Amino acid sequence: MKLLIRVLATRCDGYTIPPWTDYNKLLRVAILEINGINAPRGRFVGPSASMMCLNMEYERPLAPTGTPWDRILDWTTGAVCLVPGDHVVYAVQYRVGDGKKWQYYPDLMYNTYAVSVPICTTSIKSNTPLWTDLVRVKTKEVLRNAKELERNVFLLNASWDKKYLDVFFKKWWEDPDEFVKERYGARGAKLREAVTQFGPNLLRNMLSAMPEETRAEVVRRTGTMGFDIEQMLKDSEA
Repeated sequence: MKLLIRVLATRCDGYTIPPWTDYNKLLRVAILEINGINAPRGRFVGPSASMMCLNMEYERPLAPTGTPWDRILDWTTGAVCLVPGDHVVYAVQYRVGDGKKWQYYPDLMYNTYAVSVPICTTSIKSNTPLWTDLVRVKTKEVLRNAKELERNVFLLNASWDKKYLDVFFKKWWEDPDEFVKERYGARGAKLREAVTQFGPNLLRNMLSAMPEETRAEVVRRTGTMGFDIEQMLKDSEA
């Protein structure tokens, strides 16, 4: 699954962004459910986190077996085989923007054209014995053959509802603080205030208290997420 980006304001050519591969070299794609059945959830493990949970790691759950999980071809990439009537729910993370030109969520949503999902079609029926294994073999054959690829693979593009975005973000353009308060209540407003007013000082104090190797790891991890944490702290002092 990829995001299709079109920079509408500057009329730049479109480009695609693949799902984020994080600092553990894991693709941030998760299958949440198939046909209404929830997939098992992972958990965070490691020492108790007193510093923003930065010393904890996510542990993936064991892959379940049986129906409908036999439809999953690859948990790490989210590859799944479906028949008419099936559905799958994904969670995908992308790294979009540079923190300068596009800094806010509405900017990214308005400049994102669609989510693009590659689809590979086969003639294998779900009542065929071991049909998911056959789909797995057939998919690999298609990907290795240019003619098969052209005939059997296409992109499903799911574009945003721009009219809904206009309604959803109307308050944001008028007053971001009021938008947060309206959407998330008083607790959301307090959180925004804490982040914007006290966040930099809190983060600065936390980093200064860390051992050098821990601080370097925090900087590295936030860097993989697109944040130059040291530059952000310098900007907050300006």
